Amino acid sequence: MGFLKSCGNSDETPPLPSFQAFCPVLRTYPPSLLELAQQVGMCDYNLRRGFKEIFNTTVFGYLRDRRMEKAQQLLLDGQLKVATVARTVGYDSPTSFNAAFKHKFGASPKAYQMSIRK
Repeated sequence: MGFLKSCGNSDETPPLPSFQAFCPVLRTYPPSLLELAQQVGMCDYNLRRGFKEIFNTTVFGYLRDRRMEKAQQLLLDGQLKVATVARTVGYDSPTSFNAAFKHKFGASPKAYQMSIRK
């Protein structure tokens, strides 16, 4: 009941837990917003609102950006194939990974990796 009580629609956004509270949850699998909110002890409304206010993006936009940054680093290292990088950062579908990477960096993962080797 206390969890639902904290979901008021007041103008005041409760403080978000430190980012360290999010890290273990975001690393293992992409949870639903409600699961993530429960993990950090907030209601989903306050989590969405507070996260957007602090990070200027959505929870899942932030997660997607961190995954793409990790993928970029792995591609820079040049030790892994694109399909392995996709799986490492949590994509089951190489096509979805390629589309997300191209949207973020303006080039396909393979093209990006090849441009680094030159």
